[in-house]
Amino acid sequence: MTAQLRHLDSTCGLEQWRDAVIAHAEPHGDWSFCAQQCQEWTRTITTVLGRMRDTGVLRPEAEPEALATGLVAAFQGGLLLARMTRDTTSVKIALDMAVDRVKGFATGRPADSGSRSLPDG
Repeated sequence: MTAQLRHLDSTCGLEQWRDAVIAHAEPHGDWSFCAQQCQEWTRTITTVLGRMRDTGVLRPEAEPEALATGLVAAFQGGLLLARMTRDTTSVKIALDMAVDRVKGFATGRPADSGSRSLPDG
């Protein structure tokens, strides 16, 4: 999943990452993400969001580190609820809200059209 993150350049791509995380875990019940993975995701998402801000996809006032922390925290909180309920709906809701926060900083530039799809990996 980290490899997919490195290639993101749009909020649509961020939504595709969210969908891939949920799709990967649902059939297997594989929610064994460790702290190291979440730290790696936070670093990678921070880099990606910084690149999106630098290229004008996100407004200059977007704070990549804060937004990345929010995305990973949303995932972790949703994951905790999913483990208790054995239902991934809480993960999707939490990530949807975090992705919507990032989208609130979108400029609507062409790079944000979601034309770039995620590679496998």
